[in-house]
Amino acid sequence: MAPEVARGEEQGPPADVWALGCTVLEMATGGRVPWGDADDNVFAVLHRIGFTDAVPEVPQWLSPEAKDFLGRCLRRRASDRDTAAQLLEHPFVA
Repeated sequence: MAPEVARGEEQGPPADVWALGCTVLEMATGGRVPWGDADDNVFAVLHRIGFTDAVPEVPQWLSPEAKDFLGRCLRRRASDRDTAAQLLEHPFVA
């Protein structure tokens, strides 16, 4: 869930880009969900997503291209995230 969605604000394609980043991160870590350390406390996770500056932790062992791709997806401000079209041109996807 993107930060703007967690806050109950308007959502659009940038929220899908955030979700893509979370999905790629989960796939890369063998199914470990972002913020899995919250011990199934949904309210704690929603607060962290919507009302802090936190972003999901990206493993250091990922390639530089993967880290950059995820960084472009997981920017806190929706307007700062890359678009789907931009991400399709990213070296990680190519």
